[in-house]
Amino acid sequence: AYSRGFKLSLADLDEAAEYLASQARGLTRLQLLFVLPLAFGLLHLLLYLFYPPARENLHYALFAWAIAALAFLPFQAAFITTPTGFLTFLAGFKIALVLAPLLGAIFFYEAFLGMCPRFLRLPAAAGVILILFSWFIPIQAYYLFALGSLPEMARVIGVSAFRKKPGARIVAAGFSVFM
Repeated sequence: AYSRGFKLSLADLDEAAEYLASQARGLTRLQLLFVLPLAFGLLHLLLYLFYPPARENLHYALFAWAIAALAFLPFQAAFITTPTGFLTFLAGFKIALVLAPLLGAIFFYEAFLGMCPRFLRLPAAAGVILILFSWFIPIQAYYLFALGSLPEMARVIGVSAFRKKPGARIVAAGFSVFM
C-alpha cells in the first residue's frame, strides 16, 4: 500500500527522463499481457454470438479471459489496502489459476477432437474443490494444478498439429507465446 504524502528527489534531468521513459515502456509491455487476451476473448465471443454452432469460440473467449485475469490481477496487488481486500484478491487469483487450464483444455479438446473426454471430469471436480475452498488452500496447490495441465494441453495441440488439423499450428504458436 502507498503511504500518504509526496516524494521529492533530485536527479540529473536526462537520467530521470530516461528512467521514466524506460518505466513507461516496461509498463506498456506488461499491459499488453492483459489487453491482448482480453481483446482476443472479445473477438471470439462475438464470433460465437454470430455463429453459435462453433462453440469452440465461446470456449476460447472464456480461456482468453482467464489468461487476461492472470495477467491483470498481479498488477492490482499494489492497490490493496485491507486484509479483506488481500484475501479477496488472492482468492480471485487462485480461481483464475484454476479456470485458465480447465477452460484451455476444454477449448483444445472441443476445437481439435470435437468433444471433451470423460476423464476431464476428474480435473474439473478437483478444480471445483479448489475454487470452493480458495480461501483455505495454499496457493502452491493452485500452481501445481495449473502446471499439471500444461503437458496435456501441449499434447493435444502437438497431436493436432502433427495430424494437420485446421488451425492447430496457429493455436500452437499462440499457446507457446502465452504460456
